[in-house]
Amino acid sequence: MSRHTQLKGFLEEADEEFEFEEQQNGGPIDDYDLSPEDETIVEDLQSEFSNQFSKKTIIDVLDSEEWDVDMVRKILKEALEIYEKFAGQIKIDKLVEHFYNTYWNKKDCIKRIDEIVKQKQEQEQKAQERKAKKEQQNEQQKKVRKQSTNLKPTRKESQELSRELLNEKTKKENQHHSIKIERFQQETDISNYNKIYPQIDYKINISEEEQQSNHINLVTVGHVDSGKSTLIGHLRYILKDIDSRQMHKLEKESNQNNKGSFKYAYAQDELEQEKQGITVHVGYNTIKTDNVEINLLDSPGHQDYVPHMIGGTAQADYAMLVIDSGPNSFESGFEKGGQTKEHAYLIKAFGVERVIVAINKMDLHDWDKERFNEVSGKVVSYLLSIGFSSQQIRTIPLSGFKGQNISKPYKEQKWYNGPCLIELLDSLKPPKRDTQKPLRFNVFSATNKRNISGLCMAGKLEGGILKKGDKIIVQPHGIIAQVKEITLNNQKTQYAKSGDNIEIISQLKHDIEERYVDTGNVVCGFQYAIPVTKSLIIEFVAFDLIYPILKGAEVMVYINTAKTDGFLYKITKLIDKNNGNVLKKNPKCIKSNECAEIKLNLRSNICAELYANYKTYGRVILRDSKHTIGVGIIKEIL
Repeated sequence: MSRHTQLKGFLEEADEEFEFEEQQNGGPIDDYDLSPEDETIVEDLQSEFSNQFSKKTIIDVLDSEEWDVDMVRKILKEALEIYEKFAGQIKIDKLVEHFYNTYWNKKDCIKRIDEIVKQKQEQEQKAQERKAKKEQQNEQQKKVRKQSTNLKPTRKESQELSRELLNEKTKKENQHHSIKIERFQQETDISNYNKIYPQIDYKINISEEEQQSNHINLVTVGHVDSGKSTLIGHLRYILKDIDSRQMHKLEKESNQNNKGSFKYAYAQDELEQEKQGITVHVGYNTIKTDNVEINLLDSPGHQDYVPHMIGGTAQADYAMLVIDSGPNSFESGFEKGGQTKEHAYLIKAFGVERVIVAINKMDLHDWDKERFNEVSGKVVSYLLSIGFSSQQIRTIPLSGFKGQNISKPYKEQKWYNGPCLIELLDSLKPPKRDTQKPLRFNVFSATNKRNISGLCMAGKLEGGILKKGDKIIVQPHGIIAQVKEITLNNQKTQYAKSGDNIEIISQLKHDIEERYVDTGNVVCGFQYAIPVTKSLIIEFVAFDLIYPILKGAEVMVYINTAKTDGFLYKITKLIDKNNGNVLKKNPKCIKSNECAEIKLNLRSNICAELYANYKTYGRVILRDSKHTIGVGIIKEIL
């Protein structure tokens, strides 16, 4: 979750959307377990506002604003102003929920409540009319029965009487459980967010050999049905990451489902939907060549799962773009509506410095050289147009299903003399890792494992050095913890460095991970803690747009593996991409491929960095409901 309560108490209130208020703070009092400091904050706010807000409401708003008391005080004051307009028509706690759902926008909240009140009044009027009509019918029936002697109540009347006597509704109040945690006091001087970091001395000696580790993260991307999972599954089998017994089982299962050609893909697929040929989640596997250890990230190709693909790409050092060269298949994936261009655009946006273009399914047209040249030529031309250099691109023909040109050259063809896929992968050199940056550990997952005491967080160390025993902060919620254990390559270690994929165990209670720690959270140190913000200024470049982007447009914002929704608050200026000159100030919209400086307001706090400080947290991806609309770099944190 992007925030640790999501106003859970609000969303689990009464079944009805609106109720006329009988009492201000009725209902059972929730049992909280707050630290003494937090309890004092809540009590002071309740007293300040004359107990008009329930304890649960105040805690929920505090949680939503990361316990920024000044901001919460401002929100509650505005909520009371809105309440004066609708007193007696809405519970004040319910009003705060609608205030939250309108981004704490007073005008929008008043408009929404006014609409709902009118709708509720219309519903109640209709209900009263139905009730009056029914009472009239009942009176007529009673008059008729009085004329008869010894007339007993009907079965229906008896049932209605029983319901009136026995069926009183009891509202279920969910316990809003709050766990005692130590919180980091977030930076109040915003100017500190926009300063350049110095190099950090971690007081640990790392040999040159240790610094140049041999592992890399490689993401596979491409249009749906391009054969990514089949290629990765076959590659793993050739490199003995899958043994013969497992392969036999997968082949048997695929044949039983009449999907014999999916036997290698089944090695990657876990869900039933994936066994039908559509990858939904990012698959994680590790393979080893002679010189390098590769963490394979098999990302989904379907348009509906691009957010998952973004999560995989954010972790990658390099990418393999898999292209279906089959008749008409390449065209459907490459032209408008296909995912090939969007995926290529995203891997560039995330700073991937080298891409292998795997022209797959060459067996379907007998390894036709002209078809390879046609397909690879169009793909390479597009990659060059979005900023890749020719030195960063390698193309290779292959067949993922038949294994042709994967582990050794395919001898039936005479025109391709380059390396096979494994040779190409083996030639990849791990990028230089910066161990003197402030500590940043990107959380992919947080779980409670058996036989351990504490929370296990898995992820990638983006920068710096993490040591056993270090005191850490989990942002954006400011949770303070201590590292009890570090695991690298299934072995415990005393420290981990930039670029390592590790698991850390902290002393955090495992029952809080679902509320407080989630994908996209960042572990950092106390020295130069990562900024947490709800507002950014970015330099933005639009993608191929279906329609222009207007001020106020609602977007989904991605930074590394974190995401939150927000809106385009202001378009400051249009910029010439070539020289940075201002083309126009305060434009009304942004069109395809235009560059602009914009201000983004976010619904919830997110971890972010100046691009000049940390590229991995300084890149921003913007999407609408279905499409990537552009990318940007963070120029200022507000």
